[in-house]
Amino acid sequence: AADGRCDAAQQEAANATDCDDADANTNPGATERCDGNNNACTGAVPANETDPDGDGYAACSGWSDTQGDNPAILGGGDCAPSDPYAFPGAAPKETFSSACMKDRDGDDYGDINPPAGVIRGTDCDDSPSGATTFPGAAPNDGPLNCMKDTDGDDYGDSSVSLPVVRGTDCNDADSSTHPGASESCDGNNNACGGAVPANETDPDGDGYVACSGWSDTQGDNPGIAGGGDCAPSDPYTFPGAAPKEAFAAACMKDRDGDDYGDQVPPAGVTPGTDCDDDSASAADTFPGAAAIDGPLNCMKDSDGDDYGDSAVSLPVVPGTDCADSDPARHPLATEICGDGIDSDCDGQDPVCSPASPLVFLSDPNTVIWIPSDPTATGGVNVYRGDLEALRSSGVYTQDPAAVPWADRFCQIERSSLDDPFLPRAGQVVFYLTTSGRGSTETSLGTDSSGVERPNTRPCQ
Repeated sequence: AADGRCDAAQQEAANATDCDDADANTNPGATERCDGNNNACTGAVPANETDPDGDGYAACSGWSDTQGDNPAILGGGDCAPSDPYAFPGAAPKETFSSACMKDRDGDDYGDINPPAGVIRGTDCDDSPSGATTFPGAAPNDGPLNCMKDTDGDDYGDSSVSLPVVRGTDCNDADSSTHPGASESCDGNNNACGGAVPANETDPDGDGYVACSGWSDTQGDNPGIAGGGDCAPSDPYTFPGAAPKEAFAAACMKDRDGDDYGDQVPPAGVTPGTDCDDDSASAADTFPGAAAIDGPLNCMKDSDGDDYGDSAVSLPVVPGTDCADSDPARHPLATEICGDGIDSDCDGQDPVCSPASPLVFLSDPNTVIWIPSDPTATGGVNVYRGDLEALRSSGVYTQDPAAVPWADRFCQIERSSLDDPFLPRAGQVVFYLTTSGRGSTETSLGTDSSGVERPNTRPCQ
């Protein structure tokens, strides 16, 4: 009391030995209760009233925290005080939901093979990875059986071992694959029918399958790029085979690899614009191959000079290249006179300009006279001959006995240059004009190559 003396009226005692004077159940000699306190005031809370594994339960029975000083402990009866996965009510989906069971995988079912002292449950796999294995996991296969269903499609995995009951799911990593499932275009046997449907395979190895709407969600067919293969047995035919066509994604055939689709493909394949997709030289034949001749026409250009080959047959469009194996010869090529090659495809090789002028005549209505020296005066000598004979023999002053239209005109005044001879159509004759004098004209100058022209029949 206030006077320092014990007052019985105020329930004061002379012995101060109560370790918890707020709890009538705690005093020296009191019976221990399941309440998380040291009721007998012996100095420590009994071990069975603590929660060493932190699962919220103490080992003692009849938990009653009347003092409210152990809010983290929910109850007593912990059958495995050192195991945080074993406590009363750990497996609420078991028939005896409040029993002290162990549930290591957190699937609400008790371990079928628990440690000693722990009540046995019905979970056939309570390992850390066993959360998808428990009774009723695959209700479509067995609603009461302990099965594994990783993909959650309600069908049990078939690749398991006892005590897990085997199910009928042929792919438990794919929820769209199980008995009775609709087939998807994914390269898998979705209905578990035993084999992947043929239209989901790639027998020709071109990277495409026949089914439409390809979606490899499982990622187990990395070699397949898509569906819609219109010719599953032809590796040259698939969607996008001809990327240079207007419809680049269409299912076409491109046998020659020029990126254009076959113009006449097999049935079921979209026609392209390539007029030759099969021959040995087909890769040189496609629309625009001869860009200068016809940028849109399907032509052949073997030498890559942008002019189409003229020696072709339909449906290949003929071009204007007279030598399609030689890229230096085409209609716009530069001619080299006297080399015997028709470079510009005009049907002839030009004769090189001589040191003394030659006058050519192939049209009887056209003659252009060019004297050797326009400033010279006096007469000139004119030698007429056959151009083809000149090319073959190199002789300018040809003998009329051998060349009937060969002739010579000596000392002709310029104003009188004329010749009544008319060659036949297509024949080419030449006139060589000089300013020499009679027998002194032993040479007719030099040609374009610097070779001297001998005069075998000089004017007298």
